[in-house]
Parts: sequence; C-alpha cells; structure tokens
Amino acid sequence: IDVQLKRRFDLIPNLVETVKGYAKHESETLEKVIQARNNYANAKNDAEKSEASKEMSRGVMNIMALAESYPDLKASQNFSALQSQLEGTENRITVARNNFNEVARQFNTLIRRFPTNLIANAMNAEKRAYFEATDGAEQAPKVQF
Repeated sequence: IDVQLKRRFDLIPNLVETVKGYAKHESETLEKVIQARNNYANAKNDAEKSEASKEMSRGVMNIMALAESYPDLKASQNFSALQSQLEGTENRITVARNNFNEVARQFNTLIRRFPTNLIANAMNAEKRAYFEATDGAEQAPKVQF
C-alpha cells in the first residue's frame, strides 16, 4: 500500500499545479491536498498513514469536481494525462488495499486459532487493523460557486 500511496502523493503536486493555473481562487482545496500529502510523509504508524490517505482521497475528489467547473482545465492535455495517471494509481491502491486487508484478515484469524494462538500469545501478536475506504468516497463532491 505504501508504494502505491507514495506514487499517488508524487503525482498530486503536478495535478495541483495544473489545477492552480485554472482555479487560482480555489486555493483552500488545493492547500488541503498538499497538507494531506505532508501528513502522510510525516506519519509514524499505519493509523496515521490511513487517515492521511483518507484526507488525500477527499482532496482528490474535490480536485476532480473542480475540473467539472473549468471546461478549459478538462481540455488540458496535462490535466488529462495526470488524471489518467491518478485513476490508474487509485486502482492500484484499491488492489493493494484489498491485498493488505486479506492478509490482515488471515493473520487475525491465525492468531486466534488453536494451536497457532499459543505461539501468537507468547509473541504478543496483536490484531492488524484494516485499511478502509474513505467515508463518502462513493459520492462525488459538489462544487458550487
């Protein structure tokens, strides 16, 4: 997941710069995306990374919604290329998140099942948390001027 999230965070500054040229007065949305990227870079554990990833997902959805308000932006080759890269990255993140969650589920089951639970208890193995999708990710954000 980290590899795919890093890829996403590396693409975001380019996307933000492209959008800034068309949407100068939308700096608050763009600043939130940059802050989420910085939060991820400074995250110390999986929970902080997961939260930063959720913030980034919300920000990316808002940037894509901004594109609907700026027809010239949608027509920009740079924006189209970055959007395509970002969509591919989002798909990779989904696959990586699903793989991580499957392994975490298997691990959580294994540490509760006899006889492996005896070894898990001796090693102080704890349940792994799942990476979950952002609340509201199924709905596109609305941008109004």
